[in-house]
Amino acid sequence: MMQLDVFFPIHYKAGNAVEIILRSSVNLSRQQVIILWIIAAEGVDGKVMPRKSIEAALSDWLEISSSSISKAIRSLSAPPLKLVELREHPQSGREKMVYLSKKGERFIQRMFKNGTSFLECVIEKLSDDEIDMLIHIFSRTSEIFENYPGPFRSIPATR
Repeated sequence: MMQLDVFFPIHYKAGNAVEIILRSSVNLSRQQVIILWIIAAEGVDGKVMPRKSIEAALSDWLEISSSSISKAIRSLSAPPLKLVELREHPQSGREKMVYLSKKGERFIQRMFKNGTSFLECVIEKLSDDEIDMLIHIFSRTSEIFENYPGPFRSIPATR
């Protein structure tokens, strides 16, 4: 139980704080921000990703329907946002590729800059030993979680 008492506040409180900072000054839903984040983090060159891959990651992460994901992607591509562009997949006319637009790329850079600035303020309050310990714990935990199904992991999620 002690592990959950430590893990939950870090995961929930810190995760929510970072998400709030990433979403600050934008009127986007959580799903919309995560779609942009997924493309930047997991997409080819951080700029393009098949819609089906976005759908797979989001449905595992947020447990939302395919139609909700499609609606969120369409809203990101429509005026006034125009943060992504939808194009046909080169190998399949039925599949769509989701590209960050130039405006979307700038938005992602600002979003990550806001997150980095926030985390720098947090890290400034830690000693070098505490920072080294956190890096070790997060790196090791990430390695362990690679062996479990879910989004952004080597083992696919099972349904």
